[in-house]
Amino acid sequence: MKKTKCKIALGVFLGLTSLLLIVLMFPSVRSMAVMKVFSYYEYQHSVIHEEGLSISIPGGKNTEEKDWYPFVMTYNGDQGFSRFVNEDMRLTILYNFGHFPLLQTHSNFYDPDSPYYTSFYGGYGVRRVSGKVFGFEKGKLLLEELVQVLEFDLTRLVLRDLGKENPHFVYEVISIEEVLLFDEKGWYRVDGNIETNGVNHQYQENRRNYIQYGKPPNSGTDKEDFPIIEMNGRMYVKYDADKELTLAFFCLSREIEVIEDWEDNILRQTEITKSSND
Repeated sequence: MKKTKCKIALGVFLGLTSLLLIVLMFPSVRSMAVMKVFSYYEYQHSVIHEEGLSISIPGGKNTEEKDWYPFVMTYNGDQGFSRFVNEDMRLTILYNFGHFPLLQTHSNFYDPDSPYYTSFYGGYGVRRVSGKVFGFEKGKLLLEELVQVLEFDLTRLVLRDLGKENPHFVYEVISIEEVLLFDEKGWYRVDGNIETNGVNHQYQENRRNYIQYGKPPNSGTDKEDFPIIEMNGRMYVKYDADKELTLAFFCLSREIEVIEDWEDNILRQTEITKSSND
């Protein structure tokens, strides 16, 4: 009996040790392991979840190409966004970025030669604590408020947390059109151009964001850190009066083809399930 227990304990120990070695050896595995747990916790404490919403956005494992990270992650930016706009806010961010190959030390998110360089897609759930509608006034779209979410997300949560001080951000609207989405009226499609910093840079010190993206590959090169780039942005936004929540789905990329593929293969497959708050 004792020998059997010892064998079982040894097997468990060797299994856990092997798993730990795999996680340490492959940055992509470490990224997925950490972000899966972190995202689950964040979603459970999100304003989206609190309002009885379940938003299922496909990740890279659902697409035929090696284009995106396997699954969509969740981050709650309540405190940071409140400081950014100097007002009490609730903000949940659902997001995904470029593919992270198993044998590579970093995501294609860093690769200037990849169409997924500095590219993101995902969704937002936003609410003012005061109860005043965010992003709309008397049914009219307030674009300047919605752009604040994009700016906060890109400049604070991505660029500054990667080490870029005073990130650059300029947004120019191209078109706004009311459309039908998820068989619902009241959605607006907003297309715009964004001038901002690309994410490739020299490694200086360990940063929390390196857990998910990997470390930048720029070390030992003369490439410019955080170069200014031009991006395309598309956002679908609606105010959900039942949940008193502004919802948005977005994709940002240098390549318009990436945005069109996102719309066809990811946005159209996204599912929103509503349940009662009671």
